[in-house]
Amino acid sequence: MNGTVYQELLSFLNQGKMLEQPGEVVVADYGSFVGKKSERLVVKKEGRVVLEVPFYNLRSLVIETSGASISTDCIVECAQRGISIGFLTADGKPCATLVSPYLTGTVITRRAQYEAYKDRRGMQLVKHFITGKLKNQVNTLRYFAKYRKAADGELYDGIQSLLARMEPLVEELAAIDGQCIEDVRGQIMSVED
Repeated sequence: MNGTVYQELLSFLNQGKMLEQPGEVVVADYGSFVGKKSERLVVKKEGRVVLEVPFYNLRSLVIETSGASISTDCIVECAQRGISIGFLTADGKPCATLVSPYLTGTVITRRAQYEAYKDRRGMQLVKHFITGKLKNQVNTLRYFAKYRKAADGELYDGIQSLLARMEPLVEELAAIDGQCIEDVRGQIMSVED
């Protein structure tokens, strides 16, 4: 694609606000048509294709004009792929949302968990879970130790020894860093043991 055509396309997309975020298509122009061509969502204006997006790159479609139309093929494809279709009124208020009956909360959650597994979010979640677990264990041991000091000095000393080994683990865990959970799995497992 030469530079001029590319610049015109970028200018059009920014002016029409069709790609506000990656994975989201916003149709705001009166007279637009949204349809399906093969494995792509197609937006046409006055019979001319103004945008084509592969369905696998699409998370949501928002239509914010009352003068746009959408094909049933496109609606069915979006439903099968779990792509939500939102309709807004002329003043930008939500009017309706079409969501696939097959894409339940559990599926959405699992999809998000899988995506998080591949990036930093998964690593951060694991670190937060383990940090919470360690802090809860420390607090529980402190609670029990409080009542054992006078009654059973030997048990109290043993609990204090455990606490002295456990408390630095939170800081050790916080220092672990990587791009995804697979990068740091061994380090995290060694802290948790």
